[in-house]
Amino acid sequence: MATYTLSPLSAPSRSLNIASSASITNGTQVNIYTTSGSNDQNWVVDSLTSTSRQYIKHFSNQAYALNAYRVGTNWNCTLYKAAGNADGSLIITKVSTGVYTIRLSKHSNRYLTAEGNTNSANVSWQAYTGAA
Repeated sequence: MATYTLSPLSAPSRSLNIASSASITNGTQVNIYTTSGSNDQNWVVDSLTSTSRQYIKHFSNQAYALNAYRVGTNWNCTLYKAAGNADGSLIITKVSTGVYTIRLSKHSNRYLTAEGNTNSANVSWQAYTGAA
């Protein structure tokens, strides 16, 4: 198990971020924001080399993990309790050195996607297109 900062290829100076650093609860929003090294941008991953299902948990409160809020076309990425959460079970696949795709294990064509490259851009689970 290790701690990582996760950044989209389309915005390498931004990191996956908790949108509100108040208290973490089910449904807490996730976005991207300028990389600062704050705990809001640190994520715990069991293994980058495993092909097994796993959770990407928040550093400060590892009871919560990335989750798919399945409404609409692009499913919003939120935090949700990890225990027993099928919509938070993920597969991490290495593409090249330091580059990985993150997809839902239950919905295998849904990939973690930044919807822009500016501060506060939303993060969602979208159908794979091959885009950065």
